Amino acid sequence: MRRFASRHAPLLAGLATLVAAAAAGLWMSGTPLSGMAQQVAHHARTAYDAAGLRVERAGWDTLRARPQFAKRTSLGAARTATPARATVRVFGANYDTLYAGPADRPIPIPDRRLGDREPLLVEACGTFRRGGATRTLCQQTSVRASPKRVRVEQADVTFPDEGDFRKGRYELRLRTERRAFTERRAFETTRAAGDTARWEPLPGATPESVLLARAESPSGQAAVRVPVDSSGRGTFDLARYEGYDDFRYHLRAAMEQPRRLTVREGAPPPSATVAFEVRAGPGVAPLRPVERFQKTVRRLTPAERRRRVQGFAQSAARAIARRLHEDRDDEEERADEWAETVTRATVTGWRYDRAAERYTMDLRVRWHETDDRDERDRIDGTLTVEEGSRRARFAGERGNRRTVERWREAVESDEIELGPLAEPDTSASLPVVERRGRLPGVAERRGGPRGSSRDDGRGPDSDDP
Repeated sequence: MRRFASRHAPLLAGLATLVAAAAAGLWMSGTPLSGMAQQVAHHARTAYDAAGLRVERAGWDTLRARPQFAKRTSLGAARTATPARATVRVFGANYDTLYAGPADRPIPIPDRRLGDREPLLVEACGTFRRGGATRTLCQQTSVRASPKRVRVEQADVTFPDEGDFRKGRYELRLRTERRAFTERRAFETTRAAGDTARWEPLPGATPESVLLARAESPSGQAAVRVPVDSSGRGTFDLARYEGYDDFRYHLRAAMEQPRRLTVREGAPPPSATVAFEVRAGPGVAPLRPVERFQKTVRRLTPAERRRRVQGFAQSAARAIARRLHEDRDDEEERADEWAETVTRATVTGWRYDRAAERYTMDLRVRWHETDDRDERDRIDGTLTVEEGSRRARFAGERGNRRTVERWREAVESDEIELGPLAEPDTSASLPVVERRGRLPGVAERRGGPRGSSRDDGRGPDSDDP
């Protein structure tokens, strides 16, 4: 027998192959097998392969994934295979899951919140079961979101705000657009499309945006990056953000001029240019410059600084007099008295600390009721006002007996916190070149306020803002 098997081995191998192929064919077609044929089919190897993934798009907001799979055996050719379950997942550029679900339906794409031509990863998986075994195959391809751009409809920046070189206001209105979808040119870049591309508004899309404030001097430059509120409108305080110290240094350096030009009568005040740049982009796209403009700012002139001192003094006088009326028992009587009270502020000396950005003034406050000019209240003290916040406090030093008694009743210490004072009501005090000029009715006196130690209240090395 062994001699027969060895002599006819090639013949027997060929017969075994034919029987195995026939058995495998019958098993694939569902025909019941028996005996030796079942054993041959059982030992035939079956493999599943990913045969391709096609993505179809009819617009920017939907897509369809068409995964294909194949089944191969060691005894036969490959055939198309249908998985027991097919799923699709779509990921954004930051690997955020945009969709996860069945593959047999249109897939929604949140194109409005995606970046300019943001790459998307499409992954399709098929699960196959045979007997008690389960196998999952996945395949991937990439597509892109729509080309987008940001257009500026309005860009207004007020700087400095109320004379404060740290603060400003902005109002931006930006519009996001995307290129109209066309099947033939769906995945071309905007540059390739050129000016012939048709753009359409993208309602509901809120672009990311920041505002850059840049100061430049002969020694260099510095910029402060200000985040923009999603509403496009808001205020900013440059001192809160990184880079402000360098920005402030270069702004001051740009306004450096020889002392003789600064103090000479009629000489224009030193000025500097602050460049603002709006950077914006849709979604996660890099932010690109979309608008640039400049603001020319300058120091306050001595006359403007005096007007600010006078305005702060008058506001503080009203606040001090009102505070000393708050301790009255009869609220109605107190309100009547206050309505008929006349206050007067006299500044006998003042100075401005450039480093601390603070006014300090010697202030005399007098007030009386309209029909009682003989009964006057008077108090002298020191008023300090922060330039930026306009927060003020008054330290009482001396006064007439009636006022001292009221102070002791209403105030538990030697100082009164007055809070933020009103901005002096004169546009000439705002250091913006475009708003130069004196207001009608505002008189200037040579030599500064009576009793002041300097006519401009500034130290010998003052170079504020």
